[in-house]
Amino acid sequence: MKLLTRGAAIAAALFLSACATHQDVLLAKSAPPPVVSIAQVPSDGNSEAMDGALRNALVQNGFTVRAPLPAGTRQSSEVDAIVSYVDVWRWDMVMYLHSLAVKIFDARNGDLLVTGDWKNSAFHGFQDENRVISDVVAEMTAKLRTAMPAGASQTTAAAPPADDDLTADPNDAP
Repeated sequence: MKLLTRGAAIAAALFLSACATHQDVLLAKSAPPPVVSIAQVPSDGNSEAMDGALRNALVQNGFTVRAPLPAGTRQSSEVDAIVSYVDVWRWDMVMYLHSLAVKIFDARNGDLLVTGDWKNSAFHGFQDENRVISDVVAEMTAKLRTAMPAGASQTTAAAPPADDDLTADPNDAP
C-alpha cells in the first residue's frame, strides 16, 4: 500500500510541475538610461493581434509608443528604446501560445537593456496572450525602472505626445 501511495504522490508532483508556466526577466544593464519613448521593430511572423497586445502593455506601463521602425533597426535618434518580440504558437484543438520572448534595446547604441521570456508548460494551458504579454512587460518595466540611476526621469507624464505617437486604449481588443 505504501508503494501505491508513493507512486501516486510522485505522479501527482510530476503532473503538477508539468502544468506550471515559466517567466524569466533579466536586466542586461545595471544602470540603464531613462526610457520614455519606445518603438517596435517588427519581425517576420508578427501578427497584428500580438503587436496590439504589446503596444497596449507598453502604454499601460507608461511608455510613449511611437510608430514602428523598419525591420532590423537597432539604433534610432527618434526614440529612447526599441522593442521586439518573438512568439511561438502551437496547435492542440485550438492555437495556444507556447512561448514569448520580448527584448528592449537602448536606441542610442543598440545595447540590450532588458529581456523577458515566458514559456508554457509541457501540459500546456490556454493562457490569454494579452495577459501574458502584459505581465511580461510589467515585470520588465519594473526591473528597468528600479535599476535607473537616482534622479533619472522615470515618468512619462511630462513627455508631450508626438504626431507619430500611437495611442492604444487598453480596453480595446487587438
